[in-house]
Amino acid sequence: MSDSARLAPSCRTARLSKLRFALVVAALVLCAVDARAQQQQQNVTVDAPRGYWTGAFVREGSAQIVTAEFISEGNTLRVETLLPDRPFAPPLASPVERDASGALLFRTAYGQARMRLDTTLHEMVGQVGASAPPMSLHLRRTLRPAVPEVRTEEVTFRNGSVTLAGTLVLPGGAGPHPLAIFAQGRGCPTRAGSVGRARVLARYGIAGFAFDKRGAGASTGNCERATFDEEVSDMRAAVEALSARADVDRTQVGIIAHSAGGWVAARVANLVKTPLAFVITSAGPATSVREQQFDNARYISRELGLKPEDEKLFMRYVELMFEEGNPQAQFAEMQRLLEHGKRTGWGAEFLADTDVAPSADEIKNLWVRRFSYDPADDLRKIRVPFLAFYGGSDRVVPPRENEPLLHRLLTEAGNRHFRVMVIPEAGHNLVQDAQLRKLSSAEGEPTAYYWKFPAFSPDYLIETVEFLHANLKMGDARMRR
Repeated sequence: MSDSARLAPSCRTARLSKLRFALVVAALVLCAVDARAQQQQQNVTVDAPRGYWTGAFVREGSAQIVTAEFISEGNTLRVETLLPDRPFAPPLASPVERDASGALLFRTAYGQARMRLDTTLHEMVGQVGASAPPMSLHLRRTLRPAVPEVRTEEVTFRNGSVTLAGTLVLPGGAGPHPLAIFAQGRGCPTRAGSVGRARVLARYGIAGFAFDKRGAGASTGNCERATFDEEVSDMRAAVEALSARADVDRTQVGIIAHSAGGWVAARVANLVKTPLAFVITSAGPATSVREQQFDNARYISRELGLKPEDEKLFMRYVELMFEEGNPQAQFAEMQRLLEHGKRTGWGAEFLADTDVAPSADEIKNLWVRRFSYDPADDLRKIRVPFLAFYGGSDRVVPPRENEPLLHRLLTEAGNRHFRVMVIPEAGHNLVQDAQLRKLSSAEGEPTAYYWKFPAFSPDYLIETVEFLHANLKMGDARMRR
């Protein structure tokens, strides 16, 4: 017989009473915790920021502007933050919570912010992340700035059996408007990375169109097998389709290209029926695909400090990417070299998936073979306004090899309306990384430093808009800078 069965009825009743009491206490505690949680959630939404706020992240005496919009949805609150230094990035959304001390907690580009809110004066201050030296954030509620009207429209067009889908962003007004069509870089990107750029341009009176590459996003086709000629054909079809619209000025259509898209733009400029009105490139190679790959490999070799014998094997792999010969023998040699690349580091730094053949039969489909092209002849024929940007620290399309060559080729073309800019310390995407910068100081004064926040180079947008306004007929004088 169990111990409980041996107990007298009165003892069993007492034990049950204690159990009931414990359950009641536990329930009350849970109710109190739940009530506190509900109260905290209500406090987040009842006694919380609303609307549009502006301010700055501050570190080492330097500031980076940020905007924040607090949006309530029922009993929840979220915030969307934007950095003007990253003008093409979408807002960063985060739920807003409150900790035990009442501070507001939400995620930012630099980590979690813990903010104290002044509900009377509508300002908030706090710390961000756990970096050293520390970073603070200061926001105040303000009126949302007036933004010129823009309209978006989903557009599809055909190129043979392929249907290509994109987004057209138009300025306010009936038009017809000048138009920039975006040529994206290597790989299979969708329009997402370029629609933000199109929106910025539309605010300054220039329409923008970005489309998914064939086989990417909502476009049909096979991106992983696409050739250079097919991408050129797709871009040419985009120019012709968009130029036929009544709200587009067909005499003022141009291309804005990034990286490998610069090769596409150079070729299309000499194939379209109606001449392009302009070409703008960022990290657009003036060298051939072959030269660009070897330039990139040499820069990586130097950065890794490879020994001469290791560099030689690295360059041999690059050579095999282009070399015609026995595929079986080539594949076996490439496999041995890939092991060397893993040991010495150049494999991770240099190779994309489309630079490695999965079999001997697939060597012919390596990206460099599908995109083999030298833009020299096409660049020698381009006489329309041309603006080119290179990142001073870019090792993928290094300016030392590309800037003087592009300058020479456009000069040979007789082009009198071009400019080539090298942006100091910017990488392939024209972003200047975060760093502690030393400033010059007078003799006897302490050395001055400031924190450089990571930012997309402001030169790109400023020079692009000014270049377009100088070379296009703008229908709305209000949009001029």
